[in-house]
This record gives sequence, C-alpha cells and structure tokens, in this order.
Amino acid sequence: MNKKALLLHAKDNCAVALMDICQGDIVAHDAGEIVATADIALGHKIAIADIPKGGKVFKYGAIIGSATEAIRRGDHIHTQNLASDYITGFHRSRSLGWKEQTCLVIYEKTDKREFATRCRSCSSSSARIMW
Repeated sequence: MNKKALLLHAKDNCAVALMDICQGDIVAHDAGEIVATADIALGHKIAIADIPKGGKVFKYGAIIGSATEAIRRGDHIHTQNLASDYITGFHRSRSLGWKEQTCLVIYEKTDKREFATRCRSCSSSSARIMW
C-alpha cells in the first residue's frame, strides 16, 4: 500500500497528508495504518492516536498546540479542534490597561469564534486574546 501520510517524528501524535484523503480511506503512514474519519486535504494533519480535550498535539517532535475538543484517531486536526499554545496576545489588566506580551495561553472553545482563555505566564483568568 502506498503511504498517504508522513510521520515527521516518532514522538508525533499526528501525521501530514501527502495527498487529499477521503473519509473512510485507509491511510498508511510511517508507523502503521489508520482509517480517516473525515476528508483531509493535502498538507493537513491527521490524528494517529486519540488526543483528549486539552491534550497536546505533537508535530516535528514538539508541541504545536492543545486540543480544544477530544480528537479521535483518524480525525482531521485543524483550527476546528486545535489552538496554538504560543501566540502574542493583548491582555487587559485592571491596573495597567492594555499591554502586549507573549504568553502561553490555554484555550477553551466556547463557540466557533470566541475562546475563553487563561494565561499561563501572568495567571490571568480573564485574559482575552485579540487578533
């Protein structure tokens, strides 16, 4: 069987689609095979292991973000279920007003456009990321 996804590092829990993948396709990758649970475009990520909500997504052997919902093996990983942990954000501080700082942020999806956040760096539970 031809390889349809590339595992970039042994530590990764996702692989990169080498071609467009259709739901139900058997996807061979460097460490085995999985069944795609959704259509996945060339260059997008497919989960090769279950990832719980809040779990870390590894690509290149490094954390690239957190799952905003549970991701099953074979699911498409993209902005609908993944949020970056590393983003420059603007934080509202009662004493300082708006200030810019680079923070490590935990995202919790509240709807399709808004995220409730908690900053790991400044421990603000009311931080809102603006972009």
